[in-house]
Amino acid sequence: MPTKPVCDDDLHSEMLRLFIIGCVLSLFIVLKLFRSSRKGPTHVGLQLTYLGVFWMNHWAVPVIYLLPWYCGEQPTFTLLGVRQSLYGLIGYTAGLTVIPILFKLRARALPSITGVPANLRYSMLSIGLFFQIVLARVSFIPGFQWVVGAGRSLAVVAVILGIWNAVCKRDQRSALKWMLAGVIFPISSVMTVGFLNYGIIMMLSVVIFWLAQQKNLFRLVIFGALGSYLLVSVYVTYMRDRNDIRQTIWRKKNTDAFQRVTKIIGTFSNFELFSLYNDSHLEAVDGRLNQNWLVGAAVVHSESTQEWAAGETLIDAALGFIPRILWPDKPAAGSGDLVSKYTGIDFDSSTSVGIGQVMEFYVNFGPPLVFIGFFVWGGVLAWLDNRCVRCLNTGDIEKFTTLLLIGLPMLNLGGSLLEVVAGVAGGVVMANICNKAVIAQAKRRWHRRKPVPVQV
Repeated sequence: MPTKPVCDDDLHSEMLRLFIIGCVLSLFIVLKLFRSSRKGPTHVGLQLTYLGVFWMNHWAVPVIYLLPWYCGEQPTFTLLGVRQSLYGLIGYTAGLTVIPILFKLRARALPSITGVPANLRYSMLSIGLFFQIVLARVSFIPGFQWVVGAGRSLAVVAVILGIWNAVCKRDQRSALKWMLAGVIFPISSVMTVGFLNYGIIMMLSVVIFWLAQQKNLFRLVIFGALGSYLLVSVYVTYMRDRNDIRQTIWRKKNTDAFQRVTKIIGTFSNFELFSLYNDSHLEAVDGRLNQNWLVGAAVVHSESTQEWAAGETLIDAALGFIPRILWPDKPAAGSGDLVSKYTGIDFDSSTSVGIGQVMEFYVNFGPPLVFIGFFVWGGVLAWLDNRCVRCLNTGDIEKFTTLLLIGLPMLNLGGSLLEVVAGVAGGVVMANICNKAVIAQAKRRWHRRKPVPVQV
């Protein structure tokens, strides 16, 4: 039995109350989007994926803090962070509910859909994997890392198009195969840069897109529950050997692919299923998935020092659209530097710490901006979701690619706004290159075949 001290009753009761409200809001979002797609696809899963990432960063930890036998090192900070996260979730729910009404985004599928050229899907997948595996560690050109990130996202676009093509043909088996191909993203992410988080978000985008096409609520619940448990199990297994994996990946004299694969196979050959009674599992979740305690630390530090960003990080984020190669002296602070500045906590230089949108909105103007920021975020993702599926229905692959490459960086809930904006800018650049060099040629070949639209 775990030996962590038990949290006091008042903290436990408050955490339970906030968690229940968060669960109700999340259930509302899932049911709202599921009900809208029962007669046909009306979204590509961006809103649901962001909700999933929200749970990964902010709502998985309250689950373990509600256990009678566990209490982390900073329960008060965690509680304060959960409270701010709830403000964000309320704003997000309101945004994706209200914005579609204001902009009259119809929650229904168009009557006809067309397939996607096979050569286009495989070309985009090949390019995406090239960026994912070969160019993932390229960072010597200022600003180029964001274009590389967008190039990696092309593989996600390709897999989603593969699922969509199978849905057009009503080929559930092929759609399932394409969905399972998403497993390559976390594997390649760990093998190339030693981080699991980015690969998980990419895989989650694919899995949730596949789930969004399902019309069976029972299947959605079963896959969601089993997938979440398996994902947590993968995470705790990875965290057990994370330092050894990174030492192998980051060794100065680069190890070959065989050594990397051998190391990862060795880790997951001793796979651990997540257990609520395992101290090391609970500490792994609390230690790296608990963005709330950092938010809580920022709340305490900001209120005691009255040191606020007052829009400074928002201005820096807006400047993210200007590539550093054009403005070498562009002012910018790293995500970890911002966390240290607004929490008063110094981190080891080898530790990667993301400020996340909840904290960044809070340190600018407090709880009101947390609500407003997530309201806007939810509205933008709802608009992108709606437009993406309309592009798929009308066969506008160029616009779909552009919109999805804009939406995917916005799923980076744990990063700074500057990183998100730079990722969006990189997505626009990559989309223009892909549209002119790959999609246009593939579509010319496709139209020569004169495919017949499939009625659904």
